[in-house]
Amino acid sequence: MWVAGIDEAGRGCICGALFVAGVIGEEHKLACFGAKDSKKLSPKQRECIYQTLLESQHKGEIGLFVAQIEAWEIDKFGLSIAMKNGIEQILCGIAEFAISQKLIGQNVRQNTAGENLLNQLLNQDVEQNLTDSKNALQEITIDGNTTFHAQIPHILTQSDVRVQTMIKADDVLPIVSCASIVAKVSKDRQMHELDKLYPQYFLAKNKGYGTLQHKKAIAKNGYCPHHRKSFKILIQECLF
Repeated sequence: MWVAGIDEAGRGCICGALFVAGVIGEEHKLACFGAKDSKKLSPKQRECIYQTLLESQHKGEIGLFVAQIEAWEIDKFGLSIAMKNGIEQILCGIAEFAISQKLIGQNVRQNTAGENLLNQLLNQDVEQNLTDSKNALQEITIDGNTTFHAQIPHILTQSDVRVQTMIKADDVLPIVSCASIVAKVSKDRQMHELDKLYPQYFLAKNKGYGTLQHKKAIAKNGYCPHHRKSFKILIQECLF
């Protein structure tokens, strides 16, 4: 049985992008990666599993997708919309992968005016004969308790793919654990790169979160272009 998982990293940060990641693969093979909730792994362990996932993706064994929502987009549209957009991008990627691997499919036509990116891939007839459920995508699990009202590609609903949410799914389901690792590694790598440009904020250390040291650095140096200026940062608390 094929399953997919979605998780994010950087949602509560005050600097850098929000990363939403998705992974799709065969359920019985996922345990081989040794994935756990990314927060319970060391940076070295996360990098090791991430590299293994990339190798598996290169072999065509799994699908791996990352949506990067920058700070300015979060400031402009809000965090909930950023999460919604990120999840929709990942769902679109999962749907395209499932179609290419013949994991889902039936005749679907979409002629609605003004359709968005998620539904553009549905402007085609997709014919599959899925006689064996083991070769079909069965469910997509999103970590948390909400989908943020993300639009689900029609091809997924028409193919009876269940999209569900689950609190602490990254600690329970290997596929979501894999997604959490991909999201976390992507976020941390961005922070290391930004740290080279803006060392005064200690981003390689705080990973963009609002630590006291980070807030004091903002109080002293102001914002860098990658800070989320819409977030309420109580700078006055850091001046003593």
